[in-house]
Amino acid sequence: NYGSDISSVHTAVDVQLNPDFTGFSNPAVNDDPLVIPGALGRSSWFAVAGPGADRFLNSVNHGVGRRWNRAHAAAKLHRKAMDKGRRSLTGGVEFICPDGDTLFVEGGDAYKDIDSVMESVVGAGLARPVARLEPQITIKE
Repeated sequence: NYGSDISSVHTAVDVQLNPDFTGFSNPAVNDDPLVIPGALGRSSWFAVAGPGADRFLNSVNHGVGRRWNRAHAAAKLHRKAMDKGRRSLTGGVEFICPDGDTLFVEGGDAYKDIDSVMESVVGAGLARPVARLEPQITIKE
């Protein structure tokens, strides 16, 4: 049991740890805790490094990765926001950012699907999922 309270805010995660937990390590070795962040307004995963991580220099994904480059995302997501509203880009999650254009290049659709990424991660033995994290709010400075 790595923590009693886990909350995710896009790529930042606050974990209230048990007193006997020694912390996150880098690189990820078998059973070390880690977070694989999802896209803006989408789920992330709290996981533990799997036995296959050593085949990949004990490195595990630090996020889902982009599906579209920033220019393509900005054009496509701006159109989506015009049709369906800005909240459609965040999965309904509150998004706070001083730069209004950031939403168009960082919207959830611009990134890969966390479930397919986790399927690959688990299939390669890189990590084992522990808990799905659902965002409540996203703050980007």
